[in-house]
Amino acid sequence: MKRREMILIGVAAALAALVALDHWRRAAEPSTEVATATAEPAAARPADEGPLLPAFDRFSAIDQRPLFSAARRPPERPAPVAPVITAQARETGAPAFQVTGVVSGPGRPSAALIRQGADNRRLYAGETFEGWRIESVETDGVVVSRDGERWRLPVGRRE
Repeated sequence: MKRREMILIGVAAALAALVALDHWRRAAEPSTEVATATAEPAAARPADEGPLLPAFDRFSAIDQRPLFSAARRPPERPAPVAPVITAQARETGAPAFQVTGVVSGPGRPSAALIRQGADNRRLYAGETFEGWRIESVETDGVVVSRDGERWRLPVGRRE
């Protein structure tokens, strides 16, 4: 054999000896993890449970719906329902959209989350949507204006 091959074999043997020595040393030491996990008296645990985990039959949901199954799908969401524009809203010229939330954070302007039908948008004060100008975004609603009309729309319902 060449000298380089001999050196590589020697290094591999030394590493294997170190790994075996470390494994042997850890096996000889008492484990503190098991000692803390079994601090509960054995009489308090049912006979079919191990020292660290409950009995396997308590995990039946995992067996019935395995995580990595090709057939696993998220639950179906109901189709979004488009808001109905009432006759009163048509007569008074009220906005035909709904404020679904307000987002604010330190150092950033507040934004309004607005839904009309299946369309969801994030708008800031000064922007327009469906002809309505967002005057201000408050903690619990939005003030909008159009053609001299001002409306305050609270989060979650239309007025």
